[in-house]
Amino acid sequence: MLVLSCSLAELEQMALFDQRVFLLPDQPHPTLGYLPQQYLFAAIEALLGPIGAPTIPTPVTQEFIPAGETAISPQTPVEGKDGRLGRVEEIEVDADGTVQRLVVRHGSVFGEQLTDVPSRVVQSVSPERIKLSLSRDEFESLAQHSGRDAR
Repeated sequence: MLVLSCSLAELEQMALFDQRVFLLPDQPHPTLGYLPQQYLFAAIEALLGPIGAPTIPTPVTQEFIPAGETAISPQTPVEGKDGRLGRVEEIEVDADGTVQRLVVRHGSVFGEQLTDVPSRVVQSVSPERIKLSLSRDEFESLAQHSGRDAR
């Protein structure tokens, strides 16, 4: 769940972050100007031959990330000093946009857990991964104190 601490009017004044459009094969992309079959369906057309591109609307998502900012999304891998620990489930930020904590999903399919990770242990952030200054043992100790079942 996403909870915003602004009014609808303030939200409408914010810069566009993410836009999803649904295109039919004969409709050009609103910002690229190309028809979907010119950039989405080349492989499908090669496989289907004379049948051509599908006629169902195709979702296309375009992200607008401000220069100098890093996009972190759910499923971003989280790594510790000695390897992968899990993936991002939630990100909690304060009113200034500063990350306060991450919720990391980890474990196996048969027993996944959610663990709160304070921002002070975040060593680095990139779109590919979040690196923590914790070893696997330190993370597991943290999980024993703040972990909960992921349901």
